[in-house]
This record gives sequence, C-alpha cells and structure tokens, in this order.
Amino acid sequence: MVDFTHDEKKAISKVLADLIRADGQVNIGEAESLYRISLALGINTQIQNEAMKMTSEEAIKVLQDLPDEKRTQVVQFMHSMADADGHLDPNEMELILKVIHP
Repeated sequence: MVDFTHDEKKAISKVLADLIRADGQVNIGEAESLYRISLALGINTQIQNEAMKMTSEEAIKVLQDLPDEKRTQVVQFMHSMADADGHLDPNEMELILKVIHP
C-alpha cells in the first residue's frame, strides 16, 4: 500500500465522506468500506475532523495533484466504496471521474 501524507489523508477522508453521501443515502456496506479504508490508511478522528473543514473542491484538487500511483490507489478505494451497495450511482461516478481526470 502507498503511504499518504497528512494532507493527502485529509483530502481522501473528505472525498470519501462526500462519496458516501453522493447518492443521497448511506448504505451499511459503504459505511463499513469507509471504516476499513480509513483504518488501513491511518485516518483517525483528528484527520476526519480536519477534513470536514476542507471544501470538496480543495480536497479534489489535492487528489488530482497526486502522482499517478497514489491517485490510482485513491480511485480504487473510491470505486470499491461506491460499489459496496451493489450500485454505482451517477453522482458517485461523477465524483470519481473528477479525481481520475484532473
């Protein structure tokens, strides 16, 4: 797994929080996926609280500026979380595409 900086983790946390709400409903599978990803990346409550102070645009910009290897990892996390409910909503896909195509 790729190592992310503190600021990158904040951006990931913000975008994942946006992603989980993108389809207007929070599914238990998505919430569990968010928990597992956060745990794996070392995203703690402090980072999550700091992330909520970022705008979505700021977070997306940080992720768009990542090196390809890191951005690919983030997109994989996003896709697995978005698909955790068995349905990839158009709003979820739009958010993922913003990160894929800077």
